[in-house]
Amino acid sequence: MLCMKRILVIEDDAGVRELIAETLQLKGWQPALAADGEEGARMAQSSVPDLIVCDIQMPKMDGYEVLRKIRKDPTTAAVPFIFLTGLTDKPFMRQAMEEGADDYLVKPFTVQELLAAVDARFQKQAVVEKSADRRLNELRESLTFALPHELVTPLNAILGFSSLILDSPEVRREELTEYASHIRSSAQRLRKLVEKFLLYAQVELTAADAHQKRSLSQRTPMPTDETIVAAAMRVARENHREGDLEQRLGRVDHRMSHAHLERLVRELVENAFKFSEPGGRIEVNSSRENGNFKIEVTDYGRGFTPEQIKKIDANMQFDRKLQEQQGTGLGLAIARRLAELYGGSLEIESKPGERTTVRVQVPA
Repeated sequence: MLCMKRILVIEDDAGVRELIAETLQLKGWQPALAADGEEGARMAQSSVPDLIVCDIQMPKMDGYEVLRKIRKDPTTAAVPFIFLTGLTDKPFMRQAMEEGADDYLVKPFTVQELLAAVDARFQKQAVVEKSADRRLNELRESLTFALPHELVTPLNAILGFSSLILDSPEVRREELTEYASHIRSSAQRLRKLVEKFLLYAQVELTAADAHQKRSLSQRTPMPTDETIVAAAMRVARENHREGDLEQRLGRVDHRMSHAHLERLVRELVENAFKFSEPGGRIEVNSSRENGNFKIEVTDYGRGFTPEQIKKIDANMQFDRKLQEQQGTGLGLAIARRLAELYGGSLEIESKPGERTTVRVQVPA
């Protein structure tokens, strides 16, 4: 049995309100009616609807304020919202769309126009939900198949060297130090791998949550070039390659959180060090270009072929034929998803044997 869609209609004109209700009922939808903005906002929060149709000019609380209350509440933030507007309100619709409205209808509108607008919102929502389900399924597959496989290698090393210590009747000091070193490095690798998987899972879940994505896009812009400097230098020190790092950064206002920007830079710089030799230059640049906040990380190492670039995603990062290092590609998959959370993208340009540039752009 299909669930009947519940549509909240907020309209102070009783005649228009009833006409909309009758039209929605004929389509098989369930209308809930509110005569003013305050009542409508209260009804939306007490019983979350599948969609809201709201007038702009209303007593007690206008449509703009209703929209702001709806979007600020986590329980209603993702509900599709259609404005009803008179011809005189049309110049103000840009502000409404920027604040989170999904569509608008200009009065007087026909029954066909109303039904088409509502139906379009439901279809779009279904596509978004289907895409979120697909990504979550991909995440489950990645965790199910790739994670156990990658955990085995460092875990075997830990078990093997610890067994040597326990089973050998006499272990020299030098051997004990060597075995302990291998155990520690394997344990660090294991911890790092688990942290990456957990982070990737967190990013995927955030991407599937419309409210969290919307809140990220509404962050106050601020410059954080210091974050890039600190994150890149930290990775360089961990790889004992501080002298290989060159940074040319511009102060650009953007909406990325400090934690997300730090992680994105870490993954890009780690990738650059992984695929280049000590002594090879690593360049980190940031700038504003065409309204975007752009970060570029370039290394002069082995590079990728076009076929390898296509395989760098969450499900193919463990193809050992690509590279001897395990875990290849997960860091770039994390970086790409972090950029996409803010409406951005990640691109890779590479010439095998010469250089590779990974470029991230997000709206500034």
